[in-house]
Amino acid sequence: MSNPKLHVPPVNDFEVSGDGASPTWDPIEWTEMLRHIGDAPYESKFKVAYSPNGLYVLAHHSDQPVSYTHLR
Repeated sequence: MSNPKLHVPPVNDFEVSGDGASPTWDPIEWTEMLRHIGDAPYESKFKVAYSPNGLYVLAHHSDQPVSYTHLR
């Protein structure tokens, strides 16, 4: 099995908001991350781009809510 190739497009620097709202992300396709263990119906995916000044990565992961109750 060969390693998959990932196209990383060049972009102009942009303001990072943390929520992926920048229009710079719109034309960039999501890349699905493959599950190696288990069969839970969660997804992980990312987008990546670069500029002369850095690398930009936008990630999305879904999971069940996590909670913890500490009892004494």
